[in-house]
Amino acid sequence: MHERNRERPYSSIEDAMKRWPETATATGISLDSDGRLIVIAPHGLDDLLGLTFRRSPFFRDSESYRRRLKSKMWLNSWPRLKFLED
Repeated sequence: MHERNRERPYSSIEDAMKRWPETATATGISLDSDGRLIVIAPHGLDDLLGLTFRRSPFFRDSESYRRRLKSKMWLNSWPRLKFLED
């Protein structure tokens, strides 16, 4: 992805995820070897839990972001989502 985005190689999964289009979707959860949750959320969890969508400050292409939101049709499944403009 760093090549497609014309960026330096990402230093970690979190570094890559912070560049995802929306802050709310930049969230990953896994289990460690002891069965404990590991949460990676470089923008925090407030937007995800608050049903708020906004463009990540690291995702530079605002037009691509708008097209993505429209094509996903998320409001059809989650009508209480809030979309915040830049």
